[in-house]
Amino acid sequence: MDEAHRGTRPHRPSNLLLIVVDCLRSDRCPTAGPTHLKGWGRLRDGGTVFSQAISSASWTPVCFASLLTGEYSFVHGVRTIRGPAIDPNLPTLATVLSEAGYSTHAFVTGPMLDVLVMNRGFGEYQHRPRDRFVYGDWGPQFLDRFDAIAAQDRPWFILLHLLELHCPRQTNVPVREHSVREYDLSWGQLDEWIAALLDRTPPDTVTALTADHGESIVRRSDRSLVGHIYRKVRANLGRPRRPGDWRRHGYHVFDEVLRIPFAVAGPGIARGTLIDSQVRQIDIPPTLLDVLGCPGLAPAHGRSAAPLMRGEAMEEGPAYVETGCDDPLRDGRGL
Repeated sequence: MDEAHRGTRPHRPSNLLLIVVDCLRSDRCPTAGPTHLKGWGRLRDGGTVFSQAISSASWTPVCFASLLTGEYSFVHGVRTIRGPAIDPNLPTLATVLSEAGYSTHAFVTGPMLDVLVMNRGFGEYQHRPRDRFVYGDWGPQFLDRFDAIAAQDRPWFILLHLLELHCPRQTNVPVREHSVREYDLSWGQLDEWIAALLDRTPPDTVTALTADHGESIVRRSDRSLVGHIYRKVRANLGRPRRPGDWRRHGYHVFDEVLRIPFAVAGPGIARGTLIDSQVRQIDIPPTLLDVLGCPGLAPAHGRSAAPLMRGEAMEEGPAYVETGCDDPLRDGRGL
């Protein structure tokens, strides 16, 4: 890419690239020391990392609604994986940036259907089938589209949702399904692709990487009292043990599914900075708008963490968490 394409353009707001990796655990994104991760390492060392970012739920639609609105589910309206839809009266990250003159683009998959009104404010909303990944034909098609968007004269916002780490995970070598090794191989492979995307990203871009929620990659019920009782009841009823058995996500509010990575890099953002104060997923959209200098989103619960990025003190806010599961036996909540 030539310098004219990549150069910073004067008198123009920064672009925003928001990468959301489905099921990415916080502990797989080291906040200090050497790392083999090229994409994460570049964002970490070239920007600001929040080590204590907490998701609002363990189901994707609920989390994305919080990422777009800065609100908890009982305000934005998306309560489970099936909805209902986002409250049409709420502003979103996309509607605010669209009104500010940005071209807005979303490239999503999985349960992010437009029936949940996740598409409001996006001029382009591409929902691809779950079996189309960045390693197949969709990857080069997206990169071509990314280059075309990045070359335009007006500022842009791209939301990129990556499902490669979600079960069934994508790995470059065959390994045992649902193993820790499978998870780490999948994340390392995807991180390589993200690094290549960062190579094509213009320098006048604020780039943020986070997750909708984390993932359980061991059988949590093997070491919990509730899980032990659950297995005993199933055994007494003559039912076989479920192979998933609280693994993956969506059925509990334990730490591994609620702690998420959050890194921001770009113009005006301190490099190599680590912030250990707790922030919430609902704080991410007002933070990004604050960094862009673009007001307009005033959520009831989320707040900008940009003062922390400027070295200012902020009192930590409590993080409300829930499963977002429509099974009443698995409707977990916490604070």
